[in-house]
Amino acid sequence: MADADRPVTILVRHNGQLRVYGPIKLIDIDGNDFAPTSDPTALCRCGLSLSKPFCDGSHTGRFDAPTRATDPAAIQSALKVGRALVPQPRPRGASENPNRVTIVVRANGPYRVYGPAELVDVDGKEFRIPPGDWYVLCRCGASETKPFCDSTHKRIDFRPETCVRMDADSSPESVSSRS
Repeated sequence: MADADRPVTILVRHNGQLRVYGPIKLIDIDGNDFAPTSDPTALCRCGLSLSKPFCDGSHTGRFDAPTRATDPAAIQSALKVGRALVPQPRPRGASENPNRVTIVVRANGPYRVYGPAELVDVDGKEFRIPPGDWYVLCRCGASETKPFCDSTHKRIDFRPETCVRMDADSSPESVSSRS
């Protein structure tokens, strides 16, 4: 199996990051690539990392988010709320191949996941997500429907201070998300 054809799994870590296994494309809402991702890629879901969207371990001892796969009705409700709150077309730069996974980092908002990524909790229980075009995962750490976004980031005025990108020379550079 070619690397690009490997399945993608997103592991929701108890009180920690989203750990993404497999080949993904990580972009912002304008289609700009983030720093090259490793496999696995650790994405911040607490809102505390100084290397957003990547996890830098800032959650340790400071982020309490027990997350377990819940009943299908709760997941369906969270997915409907997320889709209603983020009704935007597929962004430029997202893979057009429905079998490839693209994760879009929304400025001051959630991660939007396109493509067939399996979402599991730390006990290996799968969040049963119906086939579809996309779903949203919390990035601010305050959602009541973790790991899904419930738009709490708007209420708490989530404004991450930094994002890590790659400059033309492929060396990491921090940039303000407000610029």
